[in-house]
Amino acid sequence: MECLRKQANKIPVLQRLEDLTKIDKTYILLGACLFCVAIIMATPFGPIVTSTIGIVIPLQETLVILKQVNPKRDEIKHMLVFWMVFGILTSLDAYSGPILRFVPLWYTIKFFFVLWAGPLRFKAGLVLYDNILIRIPEHWYTGQCGIESAVRKATDAVKTVAENEFKKKDAEDAKKVD
Repeated sequence: MECLRKQANKIPVLQRLEDLTKIDKTYILLGACLFCVAIIMATPFGPIVTSTIGIVIPLQETLVILKQVNPKRDEIKHMLVFWMVFGILTSLDAYSGPILRFVPLWYTIKFFFVLWAGPLRFKAGLVLYDNILIRIPEHWYTGQCGIESAVRKATDAVKTVAENEFKKKDAEDAKKVD
């Protein structure tokens, strides 16, 4: 509760609300947090609240890092990892929404994950990088397979078809001349 009190002291609006309502600002903050969780769990606004929190907090920290003259390497790595993970989670929401509706508390889990992964103070980006992302084989994303090889195969196939069509056309034109 002391930690919550310290956080409540950092938010000036809570002091004004405490003066108006005579309710301790710690309880106002706790109520606001519980209200957010209730909205996420029990209303269709869960995805909106989760995405908004997932963008606002890290965006603020990203802008602070971008304005630094010499940002720390770990800060940059953290933000890159966060935005990559947030993009994956957002894509999951967009393309697997009907399936994710059957996952109990999906948006609540995503909400707390984003609250953990976004702020720099938790170093979640480094934890994710050191424990998960570092283990992804490099050839999966360096072009030795995947998209570049698919593009190369498609280019070769189109080139072959085009060459064959030109040869057929030349042969037909040669027959017409004879």
